Amino acid sequence: MMPTDICGHSKFPSKLEHHKSWIMFTPTELLKQYLKEAFNREEVPASEERIKTWSDYRRYLARDVFNILKSSTGGQLILNDSKAIIHKCSLEQLIDWYKNYKSFFNNQILNQLKLSSTWLKNNVDEKNIIKLSKDLDNLLNKDNCDEINIYILISIDKLKDRVSRTLIKFQEQTTSIIKKSLNYLLNTNENFLNELQKFIKELKNDPHSLQESLSEKDKDEVEENDDELSESDLTRDYNTAVRSLARAKFTKRKLDPNSKSSKIIHWLKDRVLSEEKLMKLGKNLIIQSHLRKFLNPLKLYIDNASSLYLLYRKEKVKNNSPWYTNDIKMQNDVNSVELDMIILLSLQNIKSLIQFFSENEISRRFPLADLIFSEYRNQVLVDEITDFSPIQLACMKALTNPKINSFVGCGDFNQRITPWGTRTIEEMNWILPKVEIKSINIQFSRKRIWGSQFNDTVA
Repeated sequence: MMPTDICGHSKFPSKLEHHKSWIMFTPTELLKQYLKEAFNREEVPASEERIKTWSDYRRYLARDVFNILKSSTGGQLILNDSKAIIHKCSLEQLIDWYKNYKSFFNNQILNQLKLSSTWLKNNVDEKNIIKLSKDLDNLLNKDNCDEINIYILISIDKLKDRVSRTLIKFQEQTTSIIKKSLNYLLNTNENFLNELQKFIKELKNDPHSLQESLSEKDKDEVEENDDELSESDLTRDYNTAVRSLARAKFTKRKLDPNSKSSKIIHWLKDRVLSEEKLMKLGKNLIIQSHLRKFLNPLKLYIDNASSLYLLYRKEKVKNNSPWYTNDIKMQNDVNSVELDMIILLSLQNIKSLIQFFSENEISRRFPLADLIFSEYRNQVLVDEITDFSPIQLACMKALTNPKINSFVGCGDFNQRITPWGTRTIEEMNWILPKVEIKSINIQFSRKRIWGSQFNDTVA
């Protein structure tokens, strides 16, 4: 173990005591038990928290930390280790596959920001926004980059105060328009809220009536599902419905007829805002949506790995990619190899923030990053390193305390038994470009204590 005083120099110290801030990864449960017994014989405490299989730890990260896998608390994807999702040859091209996904992700983030900047420039004739969009364009088109990078995002992030002031102005306009419309309804009918409450309760009693589509929810409003509707609940429901209608009018689309907002609008009939006011409100809301991307652009960079992965896969399947089959039946299903790539991109993007911000600022602005800091360890160790894929090993490397970067692994290329395992020194150098790799040429043999089940499944 390294001296305790070394840990004290880290910009991001482990949130565990130094003697507990280590983790060892092993390929199987059987080998995990063997290692625990070996540690105990040496009188080194090694609890379940210290020695992990990657499959268990991956599931924990994906479900409880990154909220990638679908669960009671959210998540979008379903883990399904079906061979039908990817071609077998993909396991031999994991690094190229990951690089391609990462490039796609960075290109998508850049394009999203460029589209928003261009839309603001072309659709808003206001001095502050014209100047802001010009400055954004200069940053986004610097050096003719076709992918986003952390340096562009940091430069945009420095404009956040200007973005915030402009955004607040449009938010105040929105609040004023909707508040005036609600006050008018209350002044002309003092029972309006009671009638709205009765109608919404009827909707709640019909489970088929509240299928609010994601496209029609105002993403800036948080909806609750309390049985008792307070005045603030009713006001919020009214606000959300009017916002949804205004957005739909301005973007020339229709509300989902099964959505809560659509049913409230239908109930309101001619009591909604005029066409002119709805168009003005809709444009105002779209302006806010575009501005909000620049309020915290780094959040796009660290929060969207899973959603953009599905878009990436969809495009690759459509274009007959060498990595995917055409037999993906459930669009939200991913296998373990895909999940490893999503986790790695998230870990690497979060770690890239560290050189620019203090721990306190990252914790305040990026809650997901704060959760990851709790997973950093002063030492990360890997047994049978060649049985893990390059992507899995890169994930483990990304869990090291960023100041110490202590990573130790041992293994034998000749004993690799998993089809996705690391095969070459070149792959090791991609994972650990600054780590010294020592070769041991002494021949030895021992009985493997786990079976060949890896040959038939994807970890």
